Amino acid sequence: MVSPLPESILRNSASTSELVLSEPDAIEALQLLEASGRSILGWEGWLQSSTGRLGHSRLHQGTSDLSALSRREAFALCRHTIELSASQHRASPEKPDHNLLFCLTLSDQ
Repeated sequence: MVSPLPESILRNSASTSELVLSEPDAIEALQLLEASGRSILGWEGWLQSSTGRLGHSRLHQGTSDLSALSRREAFALCRHTIELSASQHRASPEKPDHNLLFCLTLSDQ
């Protein structure tokens, strides 16, 4: 399946095997994915150190499987919770000198 995301967003992913994006890129990706008719299953928080090392966030776990929600509800919940977690991280970072990233999980359909 061809990605509805521009190369600029795909290139910004911190992982080559998963879509792991900064808050602005994640929000833009959600808008484009929703507009293209894709479905989202959820997201999880990842931390990236100043050296580029990646790991999972303990505080920003993300969502559980959203497949029971409508597409509109799932995308709205992801946008809201990503913005909330990003705001919380800016106010009180989980780890000093780490960026909070968002791994988006999409439906294969």
